[in-house]
Amino acid sequence: MRDKMKILFEDVHVSTRNRTEIVDVTANIEEIVRRSGITNGVCVVDTVHSTAAVIVNEHEAGLVKDIVKKVQQDFPRGAGWLHDRVITMPMHTSHHLT
Repeated sequence: MRDKMKILFEDVHVSTRNRTEIVDVTANIEEIVRRSGITNGVCVVDTVHSTAAVIVNEHEAGLVKDIVKKVQQDFPRGAGWLHDRVITMPMHTSHHLT
């Protein structure tokens, strides 16, 4: 008889201090996988926020600073981005506080 496939969903909540920031969640994900007891399979990491991203790269301090700098250069605050209007709306702000 075949073993049933085990599926696990778990949320990791991340708080940031800066508008543009890279947060290393590797230890969080490793701990979830370890606790799950799953030893063979696929781990999917995803973000539900429209202006957040998951990137896979080494967490080297210079690289992290370079990525943040490049994002800030390419997408400067106050450049007239349409999404800037949404971010300043009270409804949008309260959504992130719930």
